[in-house]
Amino acid sequence: MPQKEHSVLVLGEGAAVQTVCRIFSESGAAVKFVSDLKTAVPALLDCAPQLIILDFVSATDAALHFYSALRSVSVRGVDSRIPVVALLPEVNSDIQDEIAQAAPQGFDVVLETPLNDQSAIVLRRFYKKLSGEHIPDVDYDGRQAADCQIYPEKHLADEYGLDADDVAVLYERFVRSMPEELEQLAAAVRSGELNLVARLAHSIAGSFLDMIAHGPAQTARSIEHHARAGDTALLDSLLSELNRQCLYVTREIRRRQR
Repeated sequence: MPQKEHSVLVLGEGAAVQTVCRIFSESGAAVKFVSDLKTAVPALLDCAPQLIILDFVSATDAALHFYSALRSVSVRGVDSRIPVVALLPEVNSDIQDEIAQAAPQGFDVVLETPLNDQSAIVLRRFYKKLSGEHIPDVDYDGRQAADCQIYPEKHLADEYGLDADDVAVLYERFVRSMPEELEQLAAAVRSGELNLVARLAHSIAGSFLDMIAHGPAQTARSIEHHARAGDTALLDSLLSELNRQCLYVTREIRRRQR
């Protein structure tokens, strides 16, 4: 077996970082872990990572300074376009504005902590894309796409204390309300009303998508983060991705209701 390269650099410490290191190690990547800014830059020069993970929760200051240095090309000899995955606190955290100012162009993937099993799906899929591995398109015949997995009915019942009728109501609410919410979001994107885009995306992510499908919720959070940062470059593509994911989820729910 060929020796692994240090293809993923992780800055931070704590439970979320341990989870990320485990996910990428299981995906076949070699992970370089650093916990502070002093060791992060030498590690960046040494391992030439394919991907950088920044934990803005456990290492806020170090992550902010490291990201700023990376994107401003003040780290000589390093490609400033290296993809960055951000581990962020909840949206209403006090440091959100500071993060938005330091990263006006946004991140390639945004995950809120604490991470869960569905976060692993998002991370593995993103790493596979970077590695050049073929990711099949969404299959609409009933098999679940990796980034659109719907939580089983039993999970919803156990996690939220719902009975079968409650789960059915939740599913039906999604199917009926999501098209209108997506249209409102698309209209806000077209008109450039970024504050409204952020509010609508936050609502979509937080109201019930987390209970139904983690992948679309993460995409909605990415839209919110980019809108709050004033970054419009990726909004159209993220909106298309969210529409694709929600279409899949809707078709899967209808299949289950048959």
